[in-house]
Amino acid sequence: MEQTISFNPATKEEIARYHKNSYKEVLDAIIRAKASSKLWQQIPINKRKKSILKIRKYLVNNYLEVAETISADNGKVLTDAYVAEVLPAIMAVGFYTKYCKKWLKPHIIPGNSMLTFNKCSKVHYQPYGVIGIISPWNYPFSIPFSEVVMALLAGNGVILKCSRDTLVVGHLLEKVIQQADLPDGLFSLINIGGSEAVDAFIEGGIDKIFFTGSVPTGIEIQKKCSDRLIPTVLELGGNDPAIVCNDADLGKAAWGIIWAGFQNSGQSCGGAQRIIVDQQVYDKFCSILNEKVSGLRPGKNVTDDSFEDGEIGFMTNSKQKETVINQVIKSLELGAILNSISPLPEELRVKLFKDQKEEEYMEKVTSSKEDSINFLQSLLKEETNFLPAMVLTEINQQMPIFCEEVFGPAIGIISFDYIEQAIDMANDSRFGLTGSVWSQNIKLANQIAKKLECGVIMINDHLMSHGLANTPWGGYKYSGIGRTHGKAGFMEMTRQKVIIKDKLTFAKKQLWWHPYNQKVWGGLVGAMEFLYSKNIKDKFSGFCKLFKIISRFFEK
Repeated sequence: MEQTISFNPATKEEIARYHKNSYKEVLDAIIRAKASSKLWQQIPINKRKKSILKIRKYLVNNYLEVAETISADNGKVLTDAYVAEVLPAIMAVGFYTKYCKKWLKPHIIPGNSMLTFNKCSKVHYQPYGVIGIISPWNYPFSIPFSEVVMALLAGNGVILKCSRDTLVVGHLLEKVIQQADLPDGLFSLINIGGSEAVDAFIEGGIDKIFFTGSVPTGIEIQKKCSDRLIPTVLELGGNDPAIVCNDADLGKAAWGIIWAGFQNSGQSCGGAQRIIVDQQVYDKFCSILNEKVSGLRPGKNVTDDSFEDGEIGFMTNSKQKETVINQVIKSLELGAILNSISPLPEELRVKLFKDQKEEEYMEKVTSSKEDSINFLQSLLKEETNFLPAMVLTEINQQMPIFCEEVFGPAIGIISFDYIEQAIDMANDSRFGLTGSVWSQNIKLANQIAKKLECGVIMINDHLMSHGLANTPWGGYKYSGIGRTHGKAGFMEMTRQKVIIKDKLTFAKKQLWWHPYNQKVWGGLVGAMEFLYSKNIKDKFSGFCKLFKIISRFFEK
């Protein structure tokens, strides 16, 4: 029986083994979900809400266990696991259970013409049936959690395929969802390769797919789904800009950008990466930022009474670590400068620099391009998944740090001379997920935000918008299709059905039905003249023509 082995990214220790599902097992799971979803959608929304609220109760009572599991499986520090995953999940349940009934309530569409006064249109929102969710390893709990909750509340069944890098969290999520006492088969967690999962979803007749991950994989999923017109929601990534204006609170901007760029070891598609700073405050901002970065501690994840949690955790997998290092090295080779780094874990420091003190080795690795590259190449050879926070300056728009998604703890700073130049720089990307503007002039910040080609713009903050359950999340360009979160995200879990009926139930015929004749033609043209002509005489003439065919309502 084939298994998947899970390792702690920080210690490289094995922490669990899980059965790998076969293709047929996935197809069987879809069949069960389809059967259960037909029963689930018949359950009144108030009862569905009551079931889902049990999940929140469990999370509130077990938040530490959940955060510790996420930290151990993903590599992020414990506080990141709580703040960016557990707490948003708790808040999301409250928000969606509060508003789902209102959103799902059928509503009447007002009429738009006297000619169709007899028609009453009502929109109904119905579940798709079974939703397939393919989730990533960077936020292995919070990203799929909200999607699962929304799908279930809307009346759908769910098949969740989580990343093999964070299967422990996937099984934790399964345990959490089971607290809702759902019908058998309504929710299933599967462990199978991503391409196989998509093929099984399509063959099994999944009704909609939600995918969070890389651009190439998202495009491939979209192509496969297009053959059967299966709708998708894709959240694919970004290399987000942060514009720092000359009137910004530089200390606040530095802390906000540090958090958005380095929390979760920079493995955030909506994190700050391209820092675009007004030339007038460029040097001062860099100085403030460097000082704060040098104080970021490697994560320790201690949870006893002497709690001490650092800020920089471990990369989730070695492949991503290597990718980030190579992107930074390439940027340095093209002229960028490694301006500052955060401290290394003690064991790694001793291994690489022996008895050199923290300030000594940090100064050395940033003293020259050669020393910086040698340092990064040394990290590349180490088995550890740890990467320090890295700040690059003297960057340009052709470097990987600017034009690619750098999914790790590295940010680049570039200066601008005038606002329109900053906007052009920010928009010079194939991505458009999120961005931020840092200014004490909120009117100016709003004006800039409106010109940025991103799905979400924050003013004097960055990244945390993903934790706002009430706010739509999604991007422009190659950052994806559709929305998650908020009402917009919830309604992605439903499809509209419009039911139209006559107000005059006794009517035998519509004005425009067969048979056609000169009188019918004249009456319908008269309706247009009566409704839209600006000439009073034509209006009256049109009304008379229309009146002559009103009797059609009563003709057999």
